[in-house]
Amino acid sequence: MRMLWLPLLVFAGLWAGADCAFAQEAETAVAPPAEADYTFFESRIRPLLVRHCHECHSPEADIVQGGLRLDRAEALADGGDSGPAIVPGIPDESRLIVAVRYDSPDIQMPPAGKLSEAEIADLTAWVASGAAFPPSDEADPTEPAARPEIDFAGYWPRWKRAVSALRRRPIAARSFAALPSI
Repeated sequence: MRMLWLPLLVFAGLWAGADCAFAQEAETAVAPPAEADYTFFESRIRPLLVRHCHECHSPEADIVQGGLRLDRAEALADGGDSGPAIVPGIPDESRLIVAVRYDSPDIQMPPAGKLSEAEIADLTAWVASGAAFPPSDEADPTEPAARPEIDFAGYWPRWKRAVSALRRRPIAARSFAALPSI
C-alpha cells in the first residue's frame, strides 16, 4: 500500500514545482507599455532606426537584409531569418543589442560603423523597458490586400431567377446574352 502513495507524492511535488515556475515567469513578465514608453520610442528610438537601419531593414530596401524589418511592431516581434531580434525586458539576450554593441564577430550592425555609446544605451534601455513600439494603423505595404468577401446567400435569389429563365426556354433559343442582368 505504501508504494501506491509514492507516485502520488512525486507527482504532487512536480506539480507544486511547476506552479512555482509559472509564478516566477509571471513576476519577470514585462508590464504593458505606458505613454512615456511610446514617447521615448518616438523621440529617441524611431529616429535612430530610420537613420541607421531602415536603409536595409524596411520595405523601402531593395532586398530586406536578413529578412528582418524594423519598421513595424509585428515585424520586429517576428524577427528575421535568425530568429527574434529582441527579447523584451532582456537586452543581453536580444540579437539587436548584441549586434549594435559589436559583441559578436558574426554580426555587427550597422555595418558602416558602431553606434555611439549614447545610442547603444538608448536602445538597451528601450529593450530593457519592454521595447514599446506603437501599433501602426496603416496597412502593411508588403502584405497583399484582403480580397472582399462574396455574399453568396445574398446573390442566390438573382442566380435562381436567371437559371429559371434559362431553363424555361427551348434548347435552341437558349442564349447567355438573353439572361436578365445579375
